Amino acid sequence: MAKIELRNITKKFGGFVAVDNLSIDIEEGDFITLLGPSGCGKTTTLRQIAGLETPTTGEILIDGQVVFSSEKGIDVSPAKRNCGFLFQNYALWPHMTVYQNIAFGLENMKWPKDKIDARVKEMLALLKIEEFPDRYPAELSGGQQQRVAIARTLAPSPSILLMDEPLSNLDAKLRLEMRTELKRLHHETGATFVYVTHDQLEAMTLATKICLLKNGLLQQYAPPLTVYNTPNNTFVADFVGNPSINLIECEAKVLGSNKVELKHGSMDVTVTTDAPVPEGAQKFILGIRPEHIAIAETGIPVTVASSLPSGMETNLRLSIGDRELNSVVFGSIDYKIGEKLNIAFTSKSLNLFGENGEFLTTCGVEG
Repeated sequence: MAKIELRNITKKFGGFVAVDNLSIDIEEGDFITLLGPSGCGKTTTLRQIAGLETPTTGEILIDGQVVFSSEKGIDVSPAKRNCGFLFQNYALWPHMTVYQNIAFGLENMKWPKDKIDARVKEMLALLKIEEFPDRYPAELSGGQQQRVAIARTLAPSPSILLMDEPLSNLDAKLRLEMRTELKRLHHETGATFVYVTHDQLEAMTLATKICLLKNGLLQQYAPPLTVYNTPNNTFVADFVGNPSINLIECEAKVLGSNKVELKHGSMDVTVTTDAPVPEGAQKFILGIRPEHIAIAETGIPVTVASSLPSGMETNLRLSIGDRELNSVVFGSIDYKIGEKLNIAFTSKSLNLFGENGEFLTTCGVEG
């Protein structure tokens, strides 16, 4: 296992800043997901850890050792960083069997033949591909090829496994299966995993911590449920969660340090906040997750704009004034488009943001 420390890492391509003064600590045995939209700097960050890209400024430490420092002129080669790198396209040798692909790196490291054989068989068993040692990559499914690529990467026992969207070429069912496998492998190997994805569901389900980037800037670095429940700003809130959070711009009247009246169209609610809010503020943004909007006998009137039942739950779009809200109703139920309903906000942990989108506090609706 190894700790990774990024200190004020900046990477520029000409005048374009891909990563902007990033500082994070990745602890031993963590499973970190680098998350964000295309072009946010997540793959560049991963490649800098691996040594495949050279930062413009900053410092990188692995297991307490400086592997890059712009100030000290240190840049340790990728081969000496003890990192395994799993690419998006698997990069398997097509003319080699599964056994040969897994053994290839070990042969280059001059391992004895008996140790290579034992390690390859161990990897075949770990990835549950024992029946395929003599097959060629073209004779395997996408999921099986992915397992071979992971086995080859894990074979030299790297203390760090770096993965760049490794599941993006798989269908939905295989992606789910491989997520389960990756989480099992992380537990069994004890290695430090750093995983690039633009899929927030992958980030939520796999990570011990999410590193969410936007335009090269760190937006939040925290455990998945912390990012989901108390996002640093409206960008984080909107990026994480499906269906997406409802962000309602409200006229506000501060009734006390921990009480605010919020109005938007026909919505008029009073919330109790968990922390004091600015007394002179006149506008807030209320963040409500879809699962916190319940159908009620009385409450805020809405109109059903769409109803998408999936058996276990139904995703609703509900019209309220000049906008629509996302709601999730659990159970096997459907609604008619145009149907009139009432809703209530059920959680005491709604999010309250300032006018500029910064997180202020959690809150709950009175009554």
